[in-house]
Amino acid sequence: MLVRAGLRAAAAPLLPPHGFQQGGPLAASTAAASAPDQPISGVWRARRGEEERRAAPAAPAAAPPVLDIFGGGMWWFWKVGAVHYLQQHYDLSRVQLHGSSSGAIVAVLAACGVDLRRAAQHTAQVLEEHRVRDR
Repeated sequence: MLVRAGLRAAAAPLLPPHGFQQGGPLAASTAAASAPDQPISGVWRARRGEEERRAAPAAPAAAPPVLDIFGGGMWWFWKVGAVHYLQQHYDLSRVQLHGSSSGAIVAVLAACGVDLRRAAQHTAQVLEEHRVRDR
């Protein structure tokens, strides 16, 4: 036996005494280890895999899909058209809409159920009235 800093360590690994009792948690492993057709390393590998499966946390619930709409004022009409297309062809009821700058405006309009085609037409009309393109 080795003695270091007041701790005793055996030269061979120690197994809990209940492991060798009949019906103990290691009884199947010890019985399998004594079987001639299965090597000891295979038994320990199988036991380690079993312990890892038990210790593994449950898989988290699938997160809902996210549509992130980037910013950039000049791309506003393109973003409105893209989200309008997605609304027409896909169910976006479970999709989280995120956006920044002008993308946030598109995300809010889409989340609130605003008709994006009408919003784009109204925006184009306001920009024309105020001659934004001429500036």
